Amino acid sequence: MILSKKFFFAIFFFFFCSFAGKSCFAIFSLKSLKTVHFFELEATKVLVKPEKKQLVHRLLSKKEKVDPLRFYCKELTDNCYQRLKFLARKDQELSLAGSVTKVTEEDKKNRYVFEFTENSKDFLDFSKLQKKLSEEHNYLKLKTEQLRQNPQLVEQFFSELKYFFSQEELAVLRVKIQNNDFLVIDEDLLPSSVRSRVGNYTSYLGPNCFEATLAFQDENFSRSYLYNVKNEPEYHGLMINNDELLLVLRKHFFEIDPEKTSLRYGDVILFADYGEALSEEDFQYSWIKHTAVFLLNYYTFSKGSKSADSPYTVKTLKEEWELWASRFNLLKIKVFRKLPHDSLGLKQKKLVDWMY
Repeated sequence: MILSKKFFFAIFFFFFCSFAGKSCFAIFSLKSLKTVHFFELEATKVLVKPEKKQLVHRLLSKKEKVDPLRFYCKELTDNCYQRLKFLARKDQELSLAGSVTKVTEEDKKNRYVFEFTENSKDFLDFSKLQKKLSEEHNYLKLKTEQLRQNPQLVEQFFSELKYFFSQEELAVLRVKIQNNDFLVIDEDLLPSSVRSRVGNYTSYLGPNCFEATLAFQDENFSRSYLYNVKNEPEYHGLMINNDELLLVLRKHFFEIDPEKTSLRYGDVILFADYGEALSEEDFQYSWIKHTAVFLLNYYTFSKGSKSADSPYTVKTLKEEWELWASRFNLLKIKVFRKLPHDSLGLKQKKLVDWMY
């Protein structure tokens, strides 16, 4: 049997760490992740989509940093025209085709890029565009009977939540548990800093998975001059780069070994492409490709990219892993946990308007 290159480096890395006695906390498989307990959940997959008014705003707005509506195709063939036809109102495909402008011959994915213009508004079928941009979101309801009958489990769970919720918010959760009410993750078990985002889209180019992760921990992280250092002109001020993310993680978080330490609510799950690197000490910020926040069981909160086409959603770790493992040869997971009682008191930037 011929071993794959990816498998060879995984095995070599394992023995290298063991022999050298190094703390190689990055893991290759989701099966290695350790969890304390599983909650009883009702899980429903729903499709979330951008609002029509948001798409119109992206189409007509002349403001900087608003992400324009674009159309992509691999080749300038009939297939490209058929894709455009799908987005057009009935019998308006030629008019819609005439309203778009070519942005680039090819992008990084070797696609032709076209941009819709103000003239496209009367020819676009926005319901079809909404469908095209829709994504799956896991709508979760936590059954509280399990918690109500297990005070020790309640206290364990609340010891994790207390770093993300106020005492008043925790008191409300306790009442709901006592009343045997469902706890809806989107409404009850997300910090106020990201509660309004879940299931929604933004109009701006820039806010990404790194910013969503840090905002979950504390909005000041992505708004502070101390960490959000770079301000690229074409991107919204809330965009966080991977070097800025790593700076925050190293100063306000500590890394855990996910094979030995159970995941907790709020843990930052970092997806990194190790390429052919063998030493954990060689870790570079450029290896960081995606982050998500652990919620409970195997569910996470994240945003897919810096594009306005990607919403904030709750996914499973398996869904996150499969997406990013398909893009990189040697994907690994690292986990960081917020330092307890870490007070920020950071200066905030004045940012351009935020829109949901």
